[in-house]
Amino acid sequence: MDFLVMLGFIIAVNWFCLTLVWLTSLKIKDVGIVDIYWGIGFVIMAWACFLFNLQDNTSAISQSQWLINIMVTIWGVRLTFHLAARNLG
Repeated sequence: MDFLVMLGFIIAVNWFCLTLVWLTSLKIKDVGIVDIYWGIGFVIMAWACFLFNLQDNTSAISQSQWLINIMVTIWGVRLTFHLAARNLG
């Protein structure tokens, strides 16, 4: 797997998600929702990278990769809920 291809894929995924968040912020006239995306954005990027690695048949997914993704998911979801509670009231 080429690192630059994976990096481009992750950037494209994040760009798409941030564009959706930005369009939503324009519609509701509240840019504070970008803060809410911050935590879940790491989760999306981590799982996008993980799924990209699954497409590569030459390398097996290790237990440490699963563990890191699960830990990033727990942290990102917690951060998202925390920021949502602060920003939304």
